[in-house]
Amino acid sequence: MRLFLPLTVSLLLAIACSDGSESVQPQTSKDRARDLIIEAQAVAGTGNTPRAAELLARALELDPDHVGAWHRLGEMRLLSGLAGVSEALDRAEAMGLDSARFHQTRGEAHEAEGRDIAAKAAFSLALEREPLRKEAWFRLAQVERRLGNEFAAEEGLAEFERIVGAEQVLLTALQATQAQPGDAMLAAAAAAAHLDLGFVDDAQDWVDRAFGLKHDNPEAHMVAGRIARLQGDPDTALVHFELVTSLAEYDPRPWMERSEMALAAGDRNAARNHAHQAIDVAPADPRVFLAQARLFLALGELGASLETLELALLRDPDRRETVHLRAHVRDLIEQASQATEKDD
Repeated sequence: MRLFLPLTVSLLLAIACSDGSESVQPQTSKDRARDLIIEAQAVAGTGNTPRAAELLARALELDPDHVGAWHRLGEMRLLSGLAGVSEALDRAEAMGLDSARFHQTRGEAHEAEGRDIAAKAAFSLALEREPLRKEAWFRLAQVERRLGNEFAAEEGLAEFERIVGAEQVLLTALQATQAQPGDAMLAAAAAAAHLDLGFVDDAQDWVDRAFGLKHDNPEAHMVAGRIARLQGDPDTALVHFELVTSLAEYDPRPWMERSEMALAAGDRNAARNHAHQAIDVAPADPRVFLAQARLFLALGELGASLETLELALLRDPDRRETVHLRAHVRDLIEQASQATEKDD
């Protein structure tokens, strides 16, 4: 028995000294890289982008396969005016990064190098992946203006402003529905605000809520029709737009939507008729003339488009979208005239 006593005592001492915790494992290189990336994120938040870039570079020495860190390194170098932006972004792209944010960063890098054509392509890719990315619209508008594409610049800037405005409308709508949760029209307005920002599922939820509060709700039917159009269901969309027409006979929007649907379906006559109907029900509304002018432009009828834009401007002389579309149509007419003279 004496032979086992020292061993027994040793075991008891080991158990008594143990706190029950597992032994600490040494950090791997990936662990250290992760900690550096987290630190870089915190440092970047303070505005110290050069230090953030330094930390990210150290992290990538430890974990060179971290695609997000390569992108972030490119961003930090770009913001800091440091060299090596393209190299970092190239590594991220080679590893398969294809997000809207990545392409926007790439576009900003091209801008910094004075490569506007490449920047335009990058911002366009960003918007293909995220059509409501307002920063990319703003950047693209600036590039288009530098390239001399004034109409495209105005279109981009208008989309940027539309998104910013839609965000404010959504915030206001949500605040209003919180204050008056039983108001069907406010619920429909919230649905429209969500849809304008591309939140289709949320828009549908608010439409359902609006219908639950008031089934003969023209605003809810308007949004429901737009959702159906987006989902490729023109028959259901038409049902909703017809209901809007019956519930709010002086609302031109369902006729404008139906005109667009007819044009998309290749029915030019129906597109014209619906556009005229929109004007008939709301002859003082500049939007109906702008919509008809866009229809004429799509049909290649430049003279009719220009005349209709003039009518729109009589009703709203300060609407920038109309002013710039008129300038664009005038340019197209001038180009067509010059081409005809050249042929003669």
